[in-house]
Amino acid sequence: MASITRTSLAARISIVIIDDHELILELLGAALGMVNDFNVVGRAQDAEAGIALCAQLRPDVVLLDSLLPGQQGPEAVAAIRAATPLTRVMLISGTINQNSWRSALEGGVRGFLPKSASLSEMAAGIRQIHA
Repeated sequence: MASITRTSLAARISIVIIDDHELILELLGAALGMVNDFNVVGRAQDAEAGIALCAQLRPDVVLLDSLLPGQQGPEAVAAIRAATPLTRVMLISGTINQNSWRSALEGGVRGFLPKSASLSEMAAGIRQIHA
């Protein structure tokens, strides 16, 4: 009888998603949670809650919406990196702004994906920045 194996929790990439749209949080969390080597450990709808969650959970990867109410991507990235320096941050955005992308890279962002990317592209990007 064949058995289905699941990667142990310790070996899975832990992920926090920060986005101000509840639907994005739920759908992205559910979709990434089905990927064998991912473990979505938390979700937050604003930068402040997301930064606190990262400090508490210390995820491997954070998917961060670049346009959040209150604190924008670069400021949130700096706060996440200060709270948990080993966490890798990937910006996700519906729009591409070259200036904010450059400043985000300078601030420690490891990757960028448009929200139009497929799940397989996002998974590949997460694995790439985690490696």
